[in-house]
Amino acid sequence: MDFIIEELTGPTNPDAFVGRNEIIEAYTDLLTDTIRQNTKVKWVHISGSAGTGKSSLLRKFRMLTEQHRIGTGSVEVPFSPKSASQFLTDIKQIIDEIAPDWRGFVRKRRNPEIAGVLEPPEFRGEFVNEGNLNKMLDMFLVDLDEINNKMVEKSFRNAIFLDDLDRLATCEFTSILQVIPMIMKKLMDLDYNLMFVTTSHFNTNKFLNITEAIEGNYVLHFDISQFNFKEAELMLRRKGKLGKTQREIVVQASTRVPFDLKLRQLIQLKDIDPTNLNAKIITDAFNLVSDEVSLLRELAKSSINYYKIEDIARLHSIEAIESLNNALFISKSQDGYFIIDSYALWELVVHVFKPTDPRTEAILLLNRLRYQAEISQLPSTRDLNILEEHFTGIEDNALIFELSAQLAETAKAALDGKLIETAWNLLNLATIGLEKTGDNEKIADFQETLAKGFAKVDHDYFAAKTYENAARYYRKASIEWKSVTNYREAGQKYVKEAGKTNLKNYHYAVRSMLHNAIKSYINANESKKAKGVIEEAKLIFKEYENHLNFFNTLDLQGEV
Repeated sequence: MDFIIEELTGPTNPDAFVGRNEIIEAYTDLLTDTIRQNTKVKWVHISGSAGTGKSSLLRKFRMLTEQHRIGTGSVEVPFSPKSASQFLTDIKQIIDEIAPDWRGFVRKRRNPEIAGVLEPPEFRGEFVNEGNLNKMLDMFLVDLDEINNKMVEKSFRNAIFLDDLDRLATCEFTSILQVIPMIMKKLMDLDYNLMFVTTSHFNTNKFLNITEAIEGNYVLHFDISQFNFKEAELMLRRKGKLGKTQREIVVQASTRVPFDLKLRQLIQLKDIDPTNLNAKIITDAFNLVSDEVSLLRELAKSSINYYKIEDIARLHSIEAIESLNNALFISKSQDGYFIIDSYALWELVVHVFKPTDPRTEAILLLNRLRYQAEISQLPSTRDLNILEEHFTGIEDNALIFELSAQLAETAKAALDGKLIETAWNLLNLATIGLEKTGDNEKIADFQETLAKGFAKVDHDYFAAKTYENAARYYRKASIEWKSVTNYREAGQKYVKEAGKTNLKNYHYAVRSMLHNAIKSYINANESKKAKGVIEEAKLIFKEYENHLNFFNTLDLQGEV
């Protein structure tokens, strides 16, 4: 492999940083408040899925921190047992080294307990409990009072940056993750001149107790996701390697996640179609040889991004492992382990060297549909069918919620582009997926949002149908007042649409809409309005005997 992958996976230069303006503004405000001693928050945490640019944002934050004359340091988050056992000690030492007039205090003490006790319980085969965590916390705080006193005396502040805490979950030292929020809360309680900035993927937040930290006001938490189309195009433009048409192809083909944009830009630059990623395209783009491809197929079989060199070397040449290491594709530890260097890169390997991942395919298709919707382009039937196949194949409720939210955004874009039937199809698809979760309130909220969208563009028929669906799901969720409200809206929209429809050509359609309006009003406990629609229908259909008889004999009790 003669392709160095650092440009693809490495963080963006802060000077070329794109987007996240509100987040940067909020972090800058925190720095200003920190200098003025208007805040006690000591922890900033960035969450996001793989490849969304967490490391780039962390690097931007570090530059801003240094511009505010706050001292900075960083410790590489470990992924192997030996380095994990020293992690908290390493953090103490980096704080010690950058503290004014206090450098080397921890090291000079050479207290064996500092290193020994800070080993996570898992490393010594102990059960992780509150006692273990409190012991780790107490030992971490040893000497920090004296170091902090020096920082206060010199009006000096330190910030420690820790990128990719997920590595600790990968090597199963979750006690370190669990003690980190305890440390952050203690730093706030003691009002130390010290802050931490950390990153992780969403699934690690449960170990970090992010929800509790937010409620306790001791973390400033940022969720980052994909770029919008403008930001994605700007990112590619700043790299200056693609023409306008090529940039449009890359943006439309991608998930608009920074890693994916850089990957597809690389592929486009090699005159390869960046639309559908597969093993051959990645092999060509990265200049992989057969041994390296064979190794990546082996790595793709793992359920986690964590490998023992000894186990892999039994099946594949050590030269292939070294080649990937030299290309910065993997990182090795001194105690015989390695990982694929970035989680986004690992997801790519799994995606292209294993059977298709429904989540990735669904996101890619959604991205293309939304792009087409924003320029008022109809999607292909094939795309909609493939999207349905992948979306309904996902079993993870959290992913279904995530993709449903994206479907809602795509449906809104379709509405804005006057693609009414596309919006309706996307809405139905999202409902199919959400029904698997059994969360009727979530489905109802989703339907109500889109109903308002249909109403906004004066498409009363789809608005009525969607309000009716929302009402039905709210009733299933036992939220009666919302059910009544939506049934009432449905009745109004059905009547309005019936009034706009050509009676001569579509009299059965008008009858159906008026009948639906009656049922909606009855479900909304509006029997007077239901009777009013019946009387109106009799006038409309006075020359249509069959329809007139239908409304004359309509049993309101049977319509509930």
